[in-house]
Amino acid sequence: MRAITESEWLVALHHVPGVGWHTIHKIKEVCQSFAHLPDRLKQHAAELEALRLPWRAIAEELASYERQRKMKRFREKRIDVVTVFDDRYPELLREIAQPPWVLYVVGDASLLSEPALAIVGTRHPSHYGKTVARKLAYQLAKRRWVVVSGMAIGIDSEAHLGALEAEGKTIAVLGSGVDVIYPKSGRDIYRQIVERGAVVSEFPPGTRPRPGHFPQRNRIISGLSRGSVIVEAEEKSGSLITAEASLEQNRDVFAIPGPITSRKSVGPHRLIQQGAKCVTTLEDILEEYPDVLPQSEGATDALKEQTAPLTAEEADVLVHIESEPVHIDVLVTRTELSLAELHPILLSLQVKQLIKQLPGSQFVRM
Repeated sequence: MRAITESEWLVALHHVPGVGWHTIHKIKEVCQSFAHLPDRLKQHAAELEALRLPWRAIAEELASYERQRKMKRFREKRIDVVTVFDDRYPELLREIAQPPWVLYVVGDASLLSEPALAIVGTRHPSHYGKTVARKLAYQLAKRRWVVVSGMAIGIDSEAHLGALEAEGKTIAVLGSGVDVIYPKSGRDIYRQIVERGAVVSEFPPGTRPRPGHFPQRNRIISGLSRGSVIVEAEEKSGSLITAEASLEQNRDVFAIPGPITSRKSVGPHRLIQQGAKCVTTLEDILEEYPDVLPQSEGATDALKEQTAPLTAEEADVLVHIESEPVHIDVLVTRTELSLAELHPILLSLQVKQLIKQLPGSQFVRM
């Protein structure tokens, strides 16, 4: 019969109810190793009891048949398991203060060690925020960076979608088990990420999302990444926890400026005041990593605008359309054109993918 490896004992321990990061850390300090763990727990019973650790209950759980059934379910669900003892464990994540003992992965686990940048922000973004997050993720993915985010509604989802549209790679770090899709409206994006990226969690499969899980997962988002980009965040946004984690992990923090009248700009602007790098172009980020991903000529060309030339009339209209929605009646006033004259120009600008029409006869710059 094949012997159980140290990594397998660690995974089993990780599934014991009530055993969290600190309990595992204490057991590791006392027992030195997780190999033959039930025997080691008995050998160090006195020391464990002095730390008020219920070693008997833990040993019983480790020996239960349920543990074996769980391991079988992982294989059936194609859930990959990476522990701190594995060579596949991402080195950047090892450097943080409390690296996850175990990572559960659905998709391509090798992406965890690829050069990555995180893009995070509010769950209630403006059109400007959505556009910036998706475009930036698209451009980074075209440069072969892995885009990391949390699959939440809003900026996170836009970041994942931008990377997928570029046919690039993206990692979603969940605050639930990797087999628990949250929010439920994210089923389609979850499927796409699994097919072309990776979904990751430190929580055992089957774990339901809880409010306390999301701050924990944020340290993994930043821990997998060279830096974190904050796109729209209110004063007490959870995205700022990711920025704080990045700073604690000695990683870079970037912030996208926005309108000073918007509450969603408060977080990024405060970060900029505190020393985060203000980002207005892709190059503001890439110049910080000149040796991470040397660019081929093809990768650079992929970012060049392929916009058709504008007519004089189109240029005159385009100057009145910015990142915030503008109503067609306002455009009529500003351009001094009739609706009949304005409509074909707006249609041409949409065909050239320079503007986008929103509900309510509003238009924004793309």
